[in-house]
Amino acid sequence: MAVNNEELEKEIKEETNEAEKTEKAEGAAESAAEPEEKKEVKVKTEREAQLEKELAEQKEKYLRLMAEYDNYRKRTAKQQLETREAAVGDTVLKVPAIYDNFERAVATESQDEKYKAGVEMIFKQFTAALEKMNVTVIDPTAEPFDAMALVDRKKTLP
Repeated sequence: MAVNNEELEKEIKEETNEAEKTEKAEGAAESAAEPEEKKEVKVKTEREAQLEKELAEQKEKYLRLMAEYDNYRKRTAKQQLETREAAVGDTVLKVPAIYDNFERAVATESQDEKYKAGVEMIFKQFTAALEKMNVTVIDPTAEPFDAMALVDRKKTLP
């Protein structure tokens, strides 16, 4: 039995030595793998930083594009309003002569009642269109002409 005990002790020592060698080999492999993992982490971190930078650049481009579009929309709306006001202004400047001629046509005596009724209908439509454009007749006979009063009144109109 003594031999068996010695053999058992010898086997245990050998197994322990083998386990220690295996542990050392695994430790060496792990220590060699650690730099690779650190490299991967570092590469991932660099890649993430690069992607975050690209994302920030794209967001900046998007925000600038949206601001540019908003400015374009506002500028075109303003231009359209100015163009409309200029067109209405030019039209209104030509209207008084036409209005005066219509008034004369309505005041003229005519044998044909249907003709007279047609002229009056057109005159009413014409005056209604002028009212929709905020053009009103000013009675010049009642009081002296005051240009500043007209300007002040025009500012209060919608």
